[in-house]
Amino acid sequence: MPRTLILLLALLTLPLRAAVAADRDAVMTGVTSVAAPGTPGSVCVFGDTAAVLFDGPTGRKGDARIPVAGIARAGKGRVVAFGHDGYLKPDAFAAADTAKLFENLLKLTGKEKPRVAVIQNRALTPALARLNVDAQDVPAPRWRDTLTAGAKCDAVFLPPNLPATAEDAALLRAYVDAGGTAVLAVTGWAQKSLPDHPGNRFLHTVGLAFAAATTGGDENDTIRPSKPISPALHVGHALTMLEQAPAPGAELVRGQKNVELELAGATLLRALTDLPPDAEPIARLRKLAVAPNPKLPTFKTPLRQSDALARVALVASMKDAGAKPHPAAAEFPGPVPADAKRVTRTVSIDTATPRWHSTGLYAAPGEPITVTLPADAATKGLRLRIGAHTDKTYHLAAWRRAPEISKSFALDKPTIAAINPFGGLIYVEVPKDSAAGTIDVKIANAVEAPLFVLGKTSVADWKSSIRTRPAPWAEVATDKLIITLKSEAIRDLDDPTPVLEHWVKVMDASATLAGWPIARKSPERMVSDADISAGYMHSGYPIMTGLDVTRTFVDLPKLRTLDGGWGFYHEVGHNHQHPDWTFEGTTEVTVNLFTMHTLETVCGVSKEDATSRAIGPKMQPKIKAYLAKPDFEKWKSDPFLALAMYAQVRMAFGWEPFKTAIAEYRTLPANARPKTELEKHDQWMTRLSRASGKNLAGFFEAWGVPTSEAARKSLSDLPAWMPAR
Repeated sequence: MPRTLILLLALLTLPLRAAVAADRDAVMTGVTSVAAPGTPGSVCVFGDTAAVLFDGPTGRKGDARIPVAGIARAGKGRVVAFGHDGYLKPDAFAAADTAKLFENLLKLTGKEKPRVAVIQNRALTPALARLNVDAQDVPAPRWRDTLTAGAKCDAVFLPPNLPATAEDAALLRAYVDAGGTAVLAVTGWAQKSLPDHPGNRFLHTVGLAFAAATTGGDENDTIRPSKPISPALHVGHALTMLEQAPAPGAELVRGQKNVELELAGATLLRALTDLPPDAEPIARLRKLAVAPNPKLPTFKTPLRQSDALARVALVASMKDAGAKPHPAAAEFPGPVPADAKRVTRTVSIDTATPRWHSTGLYAAPGEPITVTLPADAATKGLRLRIGAHTDKTYHLAAWRRAPEISKSFALDKPTIAAINPFGGLIYVEVPKDSAAGTIDVKIANAVEAPLFVLGKTSVADWKSSIRTRPAPWAEVATDKLIITLKSEAIRDLDDPTPVLEHWVKVMDASATLAGWPIARKSPERMVSDADISAGYMHSGYPIMTGLDVTRTFVDLPKLRTLDGGWGFYHEVGHNHQHPDWTFEGTTEVTVNLFTMHTLETVCGVSKEDATSRAIGPKMQPKIKAYLAKPDFEKWKSDPFLALAMYAQVRMAFGWEPFKTAIAEYRTLPANARPKTELEKHDQWMTRLSRASGKNLAGFFEAWGVPTSEAARKSLSDLPAWMPAR
């Protein structure tokens, strides 16, 4: 685009920039806090005539605020976008100053009593009517009629599924250009593909986008917007800040903290995720991020938030990566040896087992692999995954690896080619309830990876050849659990059998306590990683750990100790919890029933040692002080104090009451399941009491756990019990 034309366009947008800033200030007048429905999402604000309406906290250090709503000018009209569909529900209008915000917004129409069309959202109409507007319910089939000049509609409130097509988006844009106000609210983080979301097709034209990040409330489920809002939350302003920063193309800040530049970096990282590749800011980002010697994340020198430009450059290069190794792959997940042979192998996949299927193969960074499967299997929803490290770590304060290195591809054709610039172990993903039978999948141009399957792999073959296969990552597997770890950790492991038999017992112990069948539909997984998305370890599929415990996975003597296995068994326990018997404040409490149970029944740790973290000598003064003045809020906030209550029951009655009580929940019909927190307390108390043969009502009361009088009376036929003090 010629420089003179760019300058002319900039001059033409100046009045609209000033107008949208004035609009934002007018809408937020008298608004000190707004609703925080559910888990509010975010909005990406990038256009010259768009502004952040209000922001909210991310809850993450160094990434303090994020846009929750944006406002834009387009032609003679306005567009407002909220990052959660709950903002267009009556409950939000009743919270804090949210109604005042909408009242101010509708005053911008200039009408004494604006005419507002509420599309497919009848519950909202009464709330709007109280704002002195003429609010009308409009069914979805008639929504386009409200956008015509004859309808004389001053504002339209749209449901999350509209606009639905490109034609809808064009019609809505014409309505706004003619002077209308469009209000949209979508929970961005819940969408599968944000760039392709119908609402975003429209919003992109006015410099806004529903985005993937989440925010939370400040207090009482409300958000207190910043005043003033940082310019760094606007993508365009953030770009300008980095463009004008010293030493472009190198580390942005050396030895000092610049909060605004760090915030600008965080804004731009989100934009790379939230905006389509052809969005104007992305082109500017890619140009800005070009550097002759880019700084890459390593274990010794991680990329921190002060490395804002380097972090943006890394993510931009990840988006552009094609059929070549990404430079950051050499550090993690690591290189494939230069002399590693490329092979073609056919693996048999039993689709009766859902989730990931290991292949014992590895894709070299940046090299295409070719996957061939039967034509009829290409319609069964199968996918190919390259890379076990699925955690996305953009939010971390320090990156020791690139923040997204795993890729998944649809196996929707008989033959596909796939590339991951970071490389990784190769998996076939099978959807739940697949009916594809057993299929053969041929994978070409791959590298062999160490894979030992308990009961199937020959120990002699493992020692002689399998454990020395060249891929940098390996797996040891059972039908209950598969562990992914660096190959260096298993090169000197002569026989994985004993340690895998231990892991089978671990998984069976957790299943037994949870009342699950011992046979599993599919194995769980554990993966060690340079960076993980939350905590020291976290549960899920896969369970994630740091690299510091890689060797512990296969160190049987250490796994049998109290400290060596605690973290692993804790995360396995999380995968077996259920909300019916894990009430508020006990997520990190009932999980350790599984930890303690595994240590006792599998590792041979005494019940005294297994419970020592809850009721050992160091905890006794705290327990005594608490029981003298119980406070349920304090109980809920201290997991090991709360665990002491459960441990007392275990010490007195063993594990059978827990197994019996927990198993009962598995067969409960829907109408018998607890619906409220108090019902959860009541059912847990009564079921545990019946299972132990003792009335635990007084025990629950002594610990300050609220229960109903009816539940307590229902146990009157049982002898009361309290532990000895």
